[in-house]
Amino acid sequence: MLKIYAGGTYDCFHHGHVRLFKYLKNMDKDSFVIAAVNGDHFTTTYKGRRPILNEQERCEIVGACKYVDLAFIINDFKDQRRYIEAIMPRFIAHGTDWRGDSLLNQLSIDKDFLTENGIQMVYPDSTPGISTTEIINRFIEREE
Repeated sequence: MLKIYAGGTYDCFHHGHVRLFKYLKNMDKDSFVIAAVNGDHFTTTYKGRRPILNEQERCEIVGACKYVDLAFIINDFKDQRRYIEAIMPRFIAHGTDWRGDSLLNQLSIDKDFLTENGIQMVYPDSTPGISTTEIINRFIEREE
């Protein structure tokens, strides 16, 4: 089994999220996709705004995606390393909006941790023209 860990907020679940999970699921015939859904407080802390959908709603939606094998809520930056150590994925995936040391800092890990544990980072391309922010802006524009 090829475990792939993908953390994110997954607010206003959209086709870009589906494409991410599909890409991960198709990395190997034995891919097991694990989605760590950022909790409400966690999201508010680093994004500066509350998510549109609450953590339970987002986790249920992500978990219902046919390309996701396991979804759970993560409540703090510091929790990420603990979950990664427990899961020991072969890959940690994130969209191209976060890369390098800033992402590793958010995950509370470093390059040495990745090397020591045989974990690779993978950055699938984001889907152009769609994001939660873009969806929110669509609603705002329609109200004006």
